Amino acid sequence: MIASSKAPKPELRGYQYSNAKESSVEIDPLLASLARTMDPNELSHLRDRLKGVAQLPLDREDPLGDYLNVLSDVSNNMLEIEARLRDARASFSSGNTGQAVRDLRKLKELRDSTRPRIESLPGLLDRLTVYYQIDTTTHRKKLAELDTQFQADSDQIDKLEAELEIQQGFIQTTLSLHSSRQEVFVEETFTVYGFLKDQNGSAMMGRNITISWNTNSTTATTSFDGRFEANIFFPIGFPAGSTVIKASFEPGPSDSKIYLSSTSQLEIRVAYYTSVLKADIYPKNARPLAPMDVSGHLLSSEGMPLKLRVLLMQLDGSFLGNATTNIDGSFMFSFSVPQDVSNGTHIVTVTYPATNDRFAPSNVTLPFLVELLGSQLQIRLDRTSLFSGTKLVIDGTATLTNGTASKYGNVTIDVDNIQYSSTIVKDDGSFSSTIQLPMGLAFGSHSVRVTYNSDRPGVEGSEATTTIFVYNTPVIVSAILGIAVTSSVGVYLFRRKRRTASLEAPVPIEPMVMEKSLSKDEFLPETLISTIDKESDNSAKVKRSYRLAQAMINQKLNETPRESETHWEYFSRVIKTIPNVRDSLKHLVELFELAEYSPYPIENVESTEAVETLLKLRKDCEAVK
Repeated sequence: MIASSKAPKPELRGYQYSNAKESSVEIDPLLASLARTMDPNELSHLRDRLKGVAQLPLDREDPLGDYLNVLSDVSNNMLEIEARLRDARASFSSGNTGQAVRDLRKLKELRDSTRPRIESLPGLLDRLTVYYQIDTTTHRKKLAELDTQFQADSDQIDKLEAELEIQQGFIQTTLSLHSSRQEVFVEETFTVYGFLKDQNGSAMMGRNITISWNTNSTTATTSFDGRFEANIFFPIGFPAGSTVIKASFEPGPSDSKIYLSSTSQLEIRVAYYTSVLKADIYPKNARPLAPMDVSGHLLSSEGMPLKLRVLLMQLDGSFLGNATTNIDGSFMFSFSVPQDVSNGTHIVTVTYPATNDRFAPSNVTLPFLVELLGSQLQIRLDRTSLFSGTKLVIDGTATLTNGTASKYGNVTIDVDNIQYSSTIVKDDGSFSSTIQLPMGLAFGSHSVRVTYNSDRPGVEGSEATTTIFVYNTPVIVSAILGIAVTSSVGVYLFRRKRRTASLEAPVPIEPMVMEKSLSKDEFLPETLISTIDKESDNSAKVKRSYRLAQAMINQKLNETPRESETHWEYFSRVIKTIPNVRDSLKHLVELFELAEYSPYPIENVESTEAVETLLKLRKDCEAVK
């Protein structure tokens, strides 16, 4: 395994990065920017560009972080190689061969560390190309230039080493390193050993060898056959996975002008003992606020209880609490299902984080089903077509899926996604609300949505939608005013013409056509309905209902329609003397106006309303004393 460099990990600055493949739009300019600074003669620019880059929060499969980290290590190492080459040359030229030898030793370590990294860059770039489906041709050329520069630096190191050996006559040493185990558990002692020999293969006895791993080190002395060994272990908390153990020989005072230093390293895999977490949850089906129990055992792979271990409990990723295992490794944890939990499957996760323990972390997921009681809304409107600026009554009931009334909770009413009112649901599940439509509401269909939210835990809300047709009152009034003005001008011209003609010759004036007088029997509800049903369409039925109302008011209450007045003028005059008929007559006048002047067809609902209103008007007339 390649030893980790001490250079800082890369951290992207000035770029927004997402680890999704769709981020290639951002990856392209990022790589292009780096390529412009990958000049082997200006490596400091590349180092500064990647300086301070930390480990990116990428998916395990995302190769961008690997490529940038390795590229950062390469740029740092190559800059250090160039600097140490200059220092070593200066020391060698000034006669300070000891310092030159020390610089050479560090140069060889840097070269050995950099070589596998620079060799891995093309492969990492291949993964990056495939993963993001982008063109990395420029980067490949830059990597070739970096490799050429590295080979040139490596040749300079070899040349310096040869010159030092010729001048000083240093003897090359060879150091080997081996381990009794390739995989070890934390706190498990194992042996590393090796041999120190000179370039002729002769054992070097009595030399100190430094063995280091992570931040720890120990010293061993070579025996008569050049062998050394040491017993080491990895403490709890040491990172699991591969780690590097390194052996180093540094010539002592008596050897400093004879032998060269040497190093060797090996890779060991550090492991933790397996922990086995077994758990169950009860019940499997629940509702909000229901009590839940989680129980189980924490054991080693051999079945040994892991006592007094703290376990972490989470519900859908949110913290619930902690539980501690007893002497036989068992545990019990209880909680209540949250009141606002949604319908469907939820997950309780039990985790053993294994802090400061020789055992590895483990976890188990426990699904359970939350079953909310559904609700349904039935709504009713007092009408489906109305004028803007008028009131609309909405009532209905909320019932549960089990057929019972959904008590309490509240209902909100929206028109075109704008809330108009909110009301409380009664004990029997019923509700009623009246909303006032604005005068400027647009002409045409509008959506009415009624939403029910229960106050009871475990009951899902519901909604129902319908539509209403709105006639814009200002538009209708404008049309009526236009028609009234035209009619008045026409009447004026007609009368003027008639007066002029009367001076020449008398002409008989025909009376205004009105509904014929009705007998008492013709005021019976069934007779009125039969008379209206003879009309050919809904518009004619509405107009006939209005004319029958006028005839009925004339005969019963002695209020005769006048030839020159509009329907609203007729309404205003009648209610001054007969206020009892105000509501029913007003509704009939509105429907008549709709049938007479609206360019839109009259539906069956309007003609039915006209008949019902006429029958109500009949009762109102009979109640007048």
